[in-house]
Amino acid sequence: MKKLVLGTVIMASLLVGQMGYASESTSTSSTDNSSSKVISSEVNDTTETTTDESIPDALAITKSDIFLLMNDMVNEGKLSQFQYEGLISRLEKVNTVEEATLVYSDANDLVKQNKDLYQSSFDEKVYNTKHQIELLVQAGRLTQKQADEFVAKVDSCKTIDALDDIWAEIEKAVDKISTKATSTTETNITETSTTENDKKTETVAKIPNSSDKQLASLPKTGEKKSSVGLQLSLVASLFLVSVLIKRKL
Repeated sequence: MKKLVLGTVIMASLLVGQMGYASESTSTSSTDNSSSKVISSEVNDTTETTTDESIPDALAITKSDIFLLMNDMVNEGKLSQFQYEGLISRLEKVNTVEEATLVYSDANDLVKQNKDLYQSSFDEKVYNTKHQIELLVQAGRLTQKQADEFVAKVDSCKTIDALDDIWAEIEKAVDKISTKATSTTETNITETSTTENDKKTETVAKIPNSSDKQLASLPKTGEKKSSVGLQLSLVASLFLVSVLIKRKL
């Protein structure tokens, strides 16, 4: 009987020990698994962060490049300021590389259109400038030599601004000739006026006025008295002759 009880106690102790060991093993395994999961998560996070930092933002780079290219376009006069501002506003709102590329494509289309319009305007301005030079020669406001020099300059122009500069030179030349012609005309008018005044002075000196004529026709006081005395003498002589004739009869 004692041996049976002792055997039971030993069996119970062994079971309890095995159960405790199993529990401890399970706890340790759980702890190890949790630690492994944490480490794995940290490694994954670190890998993702490293990957994000090593791969650049393609959209940001594309937008930056397009911005620089369009900035060059407006500085070179290929885009107007209004067109440039509209494209930049669109570029700032894009969310994909494809949208950014489309903005750049539209910018190139505008550059081509502007070039065609500019060439058309330039050709028209060249024609008008040459025509105006011809009219100025016909009006006598430019010499033929000056006109030939200006036409040669127009043919060598490449931009509308250069044509504007040449037209400014033409206007200065025209003003210079006009000023010279005006000065010559004023001098001629002054000389003509002086000559006419001299002629009028000579005419006045040669032709007496009406009062001078009247004074020239009137006898002087002494001449008037002599005339009256002569008349009285004649009357007296006639009277004496008539008296003598009566006496003789």
